[in-house]
Amino acid sequence: MHILIVEDDANLRYALLRLLERAGHTTCWAATGDGALRLLRTEPIELMLLDMLLPDTSGWDVRRDQLADPTMAQIPVIVISGMSMDQVNSPMSTVQLVMLKPLDPDHLLAAIEHIGELTKLR
Repeated sequence: MHILIVEDDANLRYALLRLLERAGHTTCWAATGDGALRLLRTEPIELMLLDMLLPDTSGWDVRRDQLADPTMAQIPVIVISGMSMDQVNSPMSTVQLVMLKPLDPDHLLAAIEHIGELTKLR
């Protein structure tokens, strides 16, 4: 699976890149919302891991812009956030999963595998 990691914390981003690549996935990354949208438009992204707090915008703004563009609206999203579930305050139906930091690597990989299986059924 080709996964876009949208995370401004360089240490976490690097850890996610290593984890996912060791699990056999290909990755690309963005540290900003604008960078994420650029990659969504130009890369064959199959899943996005999306942080909610980015330096230029919120993760929900990125998700809103993604959903507004039919060429990338169907890309599944796992929200990753250091905020509490109450603070994330998401319309849960627009994302596949919300995971709070610190992330459990095994849980994340299992979720990605599950989403990959569901996408194959479409």
